[in-house]
Amino acid sequence: MVAFFLPCVIMVHMKMTDEHYNYLIDLRDSGEVNMWGATHYLVQDFGVSYEDAKKILIQYIESFDK
Repeated sequence: MVAFFLPCVIMVHMKMTDEHYNYLIDLRDSGEVNMWGATHYLVQDFGVSYEDAKKILIQYIESFDK
């Protein structure tokens, strides 16, 4: 009998914190950057990966739909 093991991909959902939210509000209000460019700021100032920064930014943008 041959056993096959398939690799599992576990996706961790990066949650936006209040600190992230307040930072992004301040960044928006500063007018320093178009918010679509905020991902790079999150990477630089929070040390998160680019992929996690995109997830945070999406959550921030979606928070205005509520």
